[in-house]
Amino acid sequence: MTASALLHHLLEDAASDVPNKSAVELGECGYTYRALNRRANRIAHAVADVGVEPGDTVLVVLPNCLEYVSVIFGLAK
Repeated sequence: MTASALLHHLLEDAASDVPNKSAVELGECGYTYRALNRRANRIAHAVADVGVEPGDTVLVVLPNCLEYVSVIFGLAK
């Protein structure tokens, strides 16, 4: 991993290296790195399908929740 690694690359590396390790937890719920990466991929594809392109501004309004983490990684992709 380099100092210039992009955010989503860090997630992809962790999903490959330690897929079943807990990535994020909130209360008794959480995602493994594999699950978080899959959710982020689905979000990335969904926003691309509606025309969001690299460099576009996207507003995210969510409470502190697990979905917020997925959305941030998905948008980074």
